[in-house]
Amino acid sequence: GANQSTSLERVVVRNSGVPGTIGRTSSHGDIYLNAGTLALTNVLLVANTGSNSVIVANGTLDAVNCTVVGTKNGCGVQTKGGAATVLNSILWDNVNGGAVSTGGTLSLAYCDSQDGADAESRVISSDPKLYPADRSRAYHLRQSSPCVGIGDSSMWSADGLDLARNLRLRNGKVDLGCYAFDVPGFILMLK
Repeated sequence: GANQSTSLERVVVRNSGVPGTIGRTSSHGDIYLNAGTLALTNVLLVANTGSNSVIVANGTLDAVNCTVVGTKNGCGVQTKGGAATVLNSILWDNVNGGAVSTGGTLSLAYCDSQDGADAESRVISSDPKLYPADRSRAYHLRQSSPCVGIGDSSMWSADGLDLARNLRLRNGKVDLGCYAFDVPGFILMLK
């Protein structure tokens, strides 16, 4: 219903497509919001084959610390109506752009978007330097990523977690995307 609220937290949507649309586009995305409110937090949408990974036809989308990459038949996020707010997210390597509005309102802040930078809303447009899909740390940030430590940390508590259940805040800073940069380390055991 129009007043329903749904949250998806720490979820991966991979190689998804609307049934019956393989090889062609559809008017529906892999996530299609037609009413109510949808909150996406620490969500990875990767290599999806719907027309767009997320479509907001009506209703309200709040996406925080999401990574939307490799959409094969469309863009990462599209508003056709309603409203979408995307914060601390990476929208990269999607065939038809990171975020597109053909109606409604679309707001990006503290994001890395392939569509271009906007200094006022703190949106950058730089290769996020993610580990490739064939690696054990697929879609995690590399140490050289421009997305490390540049997000808006105001909504995160000290014990907030990312998709891999690592702490989201490091020295009061938050990274963009669903995975916080995790410094590789080792354990030294002495006898």
